[in-house]
Amino acid sequence: MQTNTDVQGVSLMGLYASLNEYARELNKNPDEMLAQAIEDYLDRLDLAIAESRLGEQSLNADEARRFINEL
Repeated sequence: MQTNTDVQGVSLMGLYASLNEYARELNKNPDEMLAQAIEDYLDRLDLAIAESRLGEQSLNADEARRFINEL
């Protein structure tokens, strides 16, 4: 049975302790590390979504310039 401190079998308290330990070792703020990790994750997710939407369509440099100039 999961409690509200467990998500998918991961202890949030354990995760919090690990984050603080890494932050201490790196002499960084744990909140800033977490914010950066979330930002990086969302950037990668955006890229993955964009690549999946692109599919096999790709533009060469000239086509990209024409497209931008038409905007």
